[in-house]
Formats: sequence, C-alpha cells, structure tokens
Amino acid sequence: MKKLWLLPVLAVLAAGCAEKKTANNAQPAGMVNPFKEVETAAEAAETAGFEITVPDEINGLSDPVYRVMEGMIEVVYEEGDEVVIVRKAPLKTTDGIKKDISGDYSSYEESAMVCGVNGGVEARMNNHLGNVARWDDGEYAYALVINPGTSRGLETSVIMELIESIR
Repeated sequence: MKKLWLLPVLAVLAAGCAEKKTANNAQPAGMVNPFKEVETAAEAAETAGFEITVPDEINGLSDPVYRVMEGMIEVVYEEGDEVVIVRKAPLKTTDGIKKDISGDYSSYEESAMVCGVNGGVEARMNNHLGNVARWDDGEYAYALVINPGTSRGLETSVIMELIESIR
C-alpha cells in the first residue's frame, strides 16, 4: 500500500522551511509588515497625524512610495539596487537616549556627528560616504538611509543639503 497522503504533508513542510524574501528592506515572508502603503504625502499625513516634506528626487531616484505605520511615515525612493529611505516620527527618548528610527542596524566603518542642523546630525558611513543620517528638530526624529549596509552612500555635503529639504 502506497502512502500517497504523505506527499502533500512533505510539500507543506518543505515550503515552510524555505526563507522567502520580498523587496529591499523587507523581512522574511512570515513576518507582518507594519507599514501600510498610501498614494500621496497628503494621505500619509492624514493617516499618521503629522506631515512630511521630502524632495521630488533624491540621487536620481524619483516617484517615491509613501508608507505609514503607527507613529511613523516612511518615504522610499527605489530603482534596481539603489534605495533611499526617509523616515519621520515623533521624537521619543528612553533614559535620555533618542530612539534610532533608521531601521538600519548594519555595521559601518565610521560614525560621526556633523554640526550644522538642529544641533547636529549623527552619520554612519563606509569609505567616507554616508549611508545613515539621524537628526531631530526637538519635536520629530528623522532618518535618511542610503543603500543600507553597502559602501554606496552619498557625500556629506549632499546629505546635508537633503536634510535641509526634509521636514
């Protein structure tokens, strides 16, 4: 007697073992994505309860995608393997330490405080090119993430210009 009933069970088990990934910055398929995609900055503001202002284009990337989760707006510019992410959320601290809303916890060769914007910007970089910039305006925390985990970042001067245009 053949055990044909065993084939569907094995197929289900095998499918459950494969790690499935989605687009850049995504988690394995089994995890719930906390972000809800919306059409416009205005819809993001209405959903989140605060506004965000970002450039139409960053580093040659345009047509950003707006996403919202509880207490945060994320704007993603992406084409191929190039990605730039802007995040804004109400400023929160834990034991006097400002929360990192970048979502990028990669290791970088360098980190520095760059003066000039609202008391300073924390930058993390590889090969003197910035991949992560974090700052706040006293009310909101911001993060700018460029090609996370790579050495394909942006010059500090370009990052500072971008920061000036993000509100």
